[in-house]
Amino acid sequence: GRNSIHPLEPSMDPMDTPRTTSARWLDLAAIGLPLALISAGGMIYCVWPDFYLKYILMPTMREYQAVEIITFACSVSAGLVAAVAYRKIFCGRPAAGNAVRRLGPSLIVMSVCTSSLFLGGEEVNWGQTFMQWGTPLTDVAPETNLHNRDDTIISIQALGSVYLVGLFFVLPLLWALRKRTKIPDDPSGFSIAIPRWSVVTAAGIAFAWKQFKEIYLLVVGKNEARSSVFYNQFVEQLNEQKEMLFAVALLMLSIQFMVHLKQQTTPASDK
Repeated sequence: GRNSIHPLEPSMDPMDTPRTTSARWLDLAAIGLPLALISAGGMIYCVWPDFYLKYILMPTMREYQAVEIITFACSVSAGLVAAVAYRKIFCGRPAAGNAVRRLGPSLIVMSVCTSSLFLGGEEVNWGQTFMQWGTPLTDVAPETNLHNRDDTIISIQALGSVYLVGLFFVLPLLWALRKRTKIPDDPSGFSIAIPRWSVVTAAGIAFAWKQFKEIYLLVVGKNEARSSVFYNQFVEQLNEQKEMLFAVALLMLSIQFMVHLKQQTTPASDK
């Protein structure tokens, strides 16, 4: 029925300490997986750079390597999982009440679905990577995507960064400030769409890892850094790793939606 996902407990804050085994595993994966990917990539490059460049990430063939494949797989998976969550949340929305409370959670989840699928499509150039179709010689970009083009009205990469900051940092902050006002829990289950602390941490790791490049350039110096093998083979491509880590964060957030749906519809005695 329409009320099937309403909370059976009086409060379920996404920033709370985990209450279920599924939530604990989610927290472990959300923090552990990004750190494991960063550590594995760094160690492989240090120990076996040829293997890293052949299979993990190299600018000239990255579309067929591990980082891009993981980014595509995680983003598409995130989109599909979020689509399932959206259907459940939308069908279970309250029949009456404030429009923001009724539609807000499902709109947030739908944005995660569409942005994740968009990221996945962009990563494989909407199929060009596999189908190998060409682009007109007069085109400003040799690939069929938007995020590498310079002729768009708004930078797609900048727009994406704004969205990710809003989703993973601004939204949880606003929710936390709301809770401090001691307003009663939202009966519509709005909290189900708020990234929990571990997912916020996963997104924070992605942003922080990208800053390693800026720190490296600042410490070593731009001219010296850009003439080094380490910079050109590893550091210069950290933006691709950042995209991978954000794809992981989006997947963790989509799984969180499903975990919280299960938590809200399962009696406390069964958890």
